[in-house]
Amino acid sequence: MRGLGLAALLLLGAGTAQAEEAPRLPDAPTALRCAMWSAIMASQQANADDEKSFSFVMTWFVGLYEGASGRKFDGSATERDIAEAQDHMPELNGICVPLMQDFGERLQTWGGRVEAAEAGKAKPGS
Repeated sequence: MRGLGLAALLLLGAGTAQAEEAPRLPDAPTALRCAMWSAIMASQQANADDEKSFSFVMTWFVGLYEGASGRKFDGSATERDIAEAQDHMPELNGICVPLMQDFGERLQTWGGRVEAAEAGKAKPGS
């Protein structure tokens, strides 16, 4: 789990107030906008691990979009969607960062449970 660079998922929200309730999964239009946002964010990263982390997040948003819409992402996303996302990055930060943080935290918690379960299965002396 550590190899995925998941710490970078929380990077943007460092210092922001925690929401009392986890955000709900986004609807299809929001997931599409956040996929565009994360693609833009990936392209702006100087650090390769941060770029990979945002690419990972983009893939998650693409999956959410396809699941919510029942449509394939590559047939839906247009250059206009990217341009619109570029014009609304501050707004999208406020929408997409909490979703990304929630996902990253849940993934880290789950990864900890998996690691603990695997450690419990380890044979003594192996």
